[in-house]
Amino acid sequence: MFFLSLLLLIVIALASSTSARPASLSSGSSQWPLNKQGLQEPSHDTPRPLVIWHGLGHTATSEGISGLVTDIKEMYPGIYVHSVQVPSAGSIDDERKAGFYGNASSQVDIVAETLREVPELTGGFDAIGFSQGGLFMRDYVQRYNHPPVRNLLTFGSPHMGVARLIPCRSSFDLVCIIAKRTAERGVYTEWAQNNLIQASYFRDHDRLDVFHEMNNIHALALARTSRYLTRLNGELEAQPLAADNIGNLSNFVMVNFEQDQTIYPKDSSTFGSLTPTRINTTNPLIPLVDNTFLWKHDHIGLKRLAEKKALHYGTAEESCPGAHMDLEWENESGCGRRLVQKWIGSSL
Repeated sequence: MFFLSLLLLIVIALASSTSARPASLSSGSSQWPLNKQGLQEPSHDTPRPLVIWHGLGHTATSEGISGLVTDIKEMYPGIYVHSVQVPSAGSIDDERKAGFYGNASSQVDIVAETLREVPELTGGFDAIGFSQGGLFMRDYVQRYNHPPVRNLLTFGSPHMGVARLIPCRSSFDLVCIIAKRTAERGVYTEWAQNNLIQASYFRDHDRLDVFHEMNNIHALALARTSRYLTRLNGELEAQPLAADNIGNLSNFVMVNFEQDQTIYPKDSSTFGSLTPTRINTTNPLIPLVDNTFLWKHDHIGLKRLAEKKALHYGTAEESCPGAHMDLEWENESGCGRRLVQKWIGSSL
């Protein structure tokens, strides 16, 4: 009986140790020496660490992200890769739900606290954000950036929000379907803004009066919640801290997908927005350089970054020819590998 009990305890211990999912995808303990504070200190020939924030519907360890991490480690031997996971101690199902439900600012707060505690990231890191994850990665830069981001790459991210909710990938995706239908019933309500992730960056060019009115009414009580997108883009007021942090990036690369039918308008990935119908019924595009609060007044530092030739977007070099998140990763000369090889992997 004693031996059976002992065997049961061993089985439970082994199960516990293998079921826990790590908060980051790394290649194990690094070989870097420890400094006086007991923190790992990278050598100068070690690739700069990388943080990846996945997109809506994915997780830190989903097949696409895991495969990408594996390939990047083969590309840059010795690189440390941290894949963002919210909640950090939750199940895969909890993590996937968090992409649809929750408060956007609060999730970025949690990630910022997590990144501060990763010793490999102390000296700074490069960052890749996919779709929604790119929006949140920029939020981290603007409000925290400690440890600092050096090169920021965003792929198909809705930087100017979406004027149409992102469609669900499958008619069987109940988590997505319920979240989308709930948001459609009242995307600008206080509850939706605080509890539905997509609602926080919904910006309808034909309802800007409602969008701005909602944000002004709740400005004092809900400054970090219902005002997510307007605060992030400095639409109602300048954001000095954001401007300093964005302006100090080594490079900000905004990648668009030419056949994107998921993000509307697709030019949101490069801060493009649509002209309201009451002004022009054809809804022509308002590019970043014609945007009053982002460019003329430079509320978040994008123009400052461009002036030092560190803002990259809008050319064939920063574009992917396919649909949303089609990185052509299996193609050695595809846009995904080409951009990662160009902007990721610099030595510390």
